[in-house]
Amino acid sequence: ATALRQHRPSASPLPSLRGAVFVGGFPFAPASPAFAEASLHLSMPTLHVAGSRDKIVRPETSARLLQLCAEDNRTYHEHQGGHVVHSGSASLAVYEDWFARQHVGASGQLAQ
Repeated sequence: ATALRQHRPSASPLPSLRGAVFVGGFPFAPASPAFAEASLHLSMPTLHVAGSRDKIVRPETSARLLQLCAEDNRTYHEHQGGHVVHSGSASLAVYEDWFARQHVGASGQLAQ
Protein backbone atom coordinates (compact mmCIF):
# COMPACT_ATOMS: atom_id res chain seq x y z
CA ALA A 1 0.00 0.00 0.00
CA THR A 2 2.80 2.41 0.80
CA ALA A 3 4.45 1.87 -2.56
CA LEU A 4 1.15 2.32 -4.34
CA ARG A 5 0.46 5.59 -2.53
CA GLN A 6 3.95 6.94 -3.15
CA HIS A 7 3.80 6.01 -6.86
CA ARG A 8 0.16 6.96 -7.34
CA PRO A 9 -1.04 8.78 -10.47
CA SER A 10 -1.19 12.55 -9.97
CA ALA A 11 -4.99 12.49 -10.36
CA SER A 12 -5.39 10.03 -7.49
CA PRO A 13 -7.57 11.10 -4.56
CA LEU A 14 -5.15 9.38 -2.15
CA PRO A 15 -3.19 11.74 0.09
CA SER A 16 0.58 11.95 -0.12
CA LEU A 17 2.35 10.10 2.64
CA ARG A 18 5.17 11.80 4.52
CA GLY A 19 6.53 8.61 6.05
CA ALA A 20 5.83 4.98 6.84
CA VAL A 21 6.23 2.70 9.85
CA PHE A 22 6.71 -1.02 9.29
CA VAL A 23 6.41 -3.33 12.31
CA GLY A 24 7.30 -6.86 11.33
CA GLY A 25 7.15 -5.64 7.75
CA PHE A 26 8.33 -7.57 4.71
CA PRO A 27 8.15 -7.23 0.92
CA PHE A 28 5.09 -8.88 -0.57
CA ALA A 29 5.15 -11.36 -3.43
CA PRO A 30 3.70 -9.27 -6.26
CA ALA A 31 0.94 -10.65 -8.44
CA SER A 32 2.22 -8.49 -11.29
CA PRO A 33 5.82 -8.10 -12.49
CA ALA A 34 5.18 -4.33 -12.56
CA PHE A 35 5.52 -4.35 -8.77
CA ALA A 36 8.64 -6.51 -8.48
CA GLU A 37 10.97 -5.61 -5.58
CA ALA A 38 13.62 -4.35 -7.97
CA SER A 39 11.26 -1.66 -9.25
CA LEU A 40 10.23 -0.41 -5.81
CA HIS A 41 12.20 2.15 -3.89
CA LEU A 42 10.66 4.25 -1.15
CA SER A 43 12.31 7.64 -0.71
CA MET A 44 10.05 8.80 2.12
CA PRO A 45 11.24 8.47 5.74
CA THR A 46 10.65 4.97 7.07
CA LEU A 47 10.85 3.32 10.48
CA HIS A 48 11.35 -0.45 10.52
CA VAL A 49 10.75 -2.36 13.76
CA ALA A 50 11.63 -6.03 14.16
CA GLY A 51 11.71 -8.41 17.11
CA SER A 52 14.81 -10.55 17.50
CA ARG A 53 12.56 -13.38 18.76
CA ASP A 54 9.86 -12.93 16.12
CA LYS A 55 8.98 -16.37 14.74
CA ILE A 56 6.37 -15.03 12.29
CA VAL A 57 8.45 -12.38 10.46
CA ARG A 58 12.11 -12.95 11.23
CA PRO A 59 14.40 -9.89 11.36
CA GLU A 60 16.26 -11.03 8.23
CA THR A 61 12.93 -11.03 6.36
CA SER A 62 12.21 -7.49 7.56
CA ALA A 63 15.70 -6.50 6.38
CA ARG A 64 14.63 -7.25 2.78
CA LEU A 65 12.01 -4.50 3.07
CA LEU A 66 14.58 -2.19 4.64
CA GLN A 67 16.74 -2.55 1.51
CA LEU A 68 13.89 -1.15 -0.62
CA CYS A 69 13.97 2.15 1.28
CA ALA A 70 16.32 5.10 0.89
CA GLU A 71 19.37 4.46 3.06
CA ASP A 72 19.62 8.07 4.25
CA ASN A 73 15.92 8.19 5.15
CA ARG A 74 15.36 4.92 6.99
CA THR A 75 15.60 3.94 10.64
CA TYR A 76 15.87 0.34 11.83
CA HIS A 77 15.10 -0.80 15.37
CA GLU A 78 15.38 -4.38 16.54
CA HIS A 79 13.99 -5.10 20.00
CA GLN A 80 14.37 -8.21 22.14
CA GLY A 81 10.72 -9.29 21.86
CA GLY A 82 8.68 -11.28 19.40
CA HIS A 83 5.96 -10.32 16.91
CA VAL A 84 4.76 -7.29 18.89
CA VAL A 85 5.00 -3.52 19.00
CA HIS A 86 7.55 -3.43 21.77
CA SER A 87 6.90 -0.91 24.55
CA GLY A 88 10.15 -1.05 26.50
CA SER A 89 11.83 2.27 27.26
CA ALA A 90 14.53 1.86 24.58
CA SER A 91 11.90 1.12 21.92
CA LEU A 92 9.68 3.99 23.01
CA ALA A 93 12.65 6.35 22.75
CA VAL A 94 13.28 5.22 19.15
CA TYR A 95 9.61 5.70 18.21
CA GLU A 96 9.43 9.11 19.88
CA ASP A 97 12.63 10.31 18.18
CA TRP A 98 11.49 9.14 14.74
CA PHE A 99 8.07 10.79 15.00
CA ALA A 100 9.61 13.99 16.35
CA ARG A 101 12.00 14.14 13.38
CA GLN A 102 9.07 13.81 10.97
CA HIS A 103 7.48 16.94 12.39
CA VAL A 104 10.53 19.20 12.30
CA GLY A 105 10.65 21.42 9.22
CA ALA A 106 13.70 22.83 7.42
CA SER A 107 13.78 25.77 9.84
CA GLY A 108 14.19 23.40 12.78
CA GLN A 109 10.73 24.30 14.05
CA LEU A 110 7.93 21.80 14.56
CA ALA A 111 5.72 21.61 11.47
CA GLN A 112 2.05 22.48 11.91
